[in-house]
Amino acid sequence: MSGSLHYIDSKIVEDIYGTWRFSSIYGWPEGSEKWRTWDLIRSLAGQWDGPWLCGGDFNQVRTNDEKVGGNNPSVAEMDSFNDCLMEVGMQDLGYIGYKFTWENSRRHGGYIEEVLDRFIRSDAWRDKFRNARVLHLDKLRLDHSPIV
Repeated sequence: MSGSLHYIDSKIVEDIYGTWRFSSIYGWPEGSEKWRTWDLIRSLAGQWDGPWLCGGDFNQVRTNDEKVGGNNPSVAEMDSFNDCLMEVGMQDLGYIGYKFTWENSRRHGGYIEEVLDRFIRSDAWRDKFRNARVLHLDKLRLDHSPIV
């Protein structure tokens, strides 16, 4: 359907489940630019009213317990992300596996882990795929864990 450096938007057509949408996201990592990710999600939501799954690296935690180490997460940034998801009717699918999906790989001093990667879904997508589960796989040599 469309794309840029920060997203790929696809329409999936299946015989069994019909048509649904998948959007892959790479959120702006800079605090001063995070609003662009939320505007992107809002814009994508406004283009489709059917089942929607969205996944990727949102570069944002949703709650304090999604980060260990470093400075406390910004409450304003967490609130903005959560408000955006509520506004567009998307919910986190949760996960099976190790909680954190990103680490800064510093073993001595300054070690940080965060949940940055996730899948979110609309209620219509959940209704189609009731048995869907998200798996956090083991990191190999990257700073992010693969999620499927």
